[in-house]
Amino acid sequence: MNDFYATISNDGLPSLKLLHKADDKLIISLPIQNATKDHRSYILSTWVKSYEAEARRVVCGTASGGYLHIPHDVYRSGESATAERHWEKSKVVTSDDGYTIHAWVCAEPGALWHVYVPPTLRGGGVARELVEAYAGKVYMVSKPWPKHTPGLHNVTYNPYMIV
Repeated sequence: MNDFYATISNDGLPSLKLLHKADDKLIISLPIQNATKDHRSYILSTWVKSYEAEARRVVCGTASGGYLHIPHDVYRSGESATAERHWEKSKVVTSDDGYTIHAWVCAEPGALWHVYVPPTLRGGGVARELVEAYAGKVYMVSKPWPKHTPGLHNVTYNPYMIV
């Protein structure tokens, strides 16, 4: 599905609207709600698994000219602990049943911990809309992200925000 774009509407209850690019007609409107315990396991599993491939590519140079990377077991335990500490701050895009999750963001004004959009909904600006709605246009991230929208967002990498 790549002939759509996303926007967030805040008339009454917040919702994510998916619209056709060609004619701006509404495809679907999905409610956005605070994460509950029913959403916890999905948020935690997608949080850790979705960034895992990116974490393997993160490399830091050292003063001696060597390189360091995040070992797999360190990433899994550290990211799992971070996700567990912060998941309750998440907003989830659900179906009307309130249980099926279509996307989610863990953010607060000025801070983004994680955002997840399943592959079938990527490319239409869902993540950008969620981040902007809940973190703002100027925010910190706790880990390097593969993509940010240049010019739209002012992003600062701050690994200390996970503490």
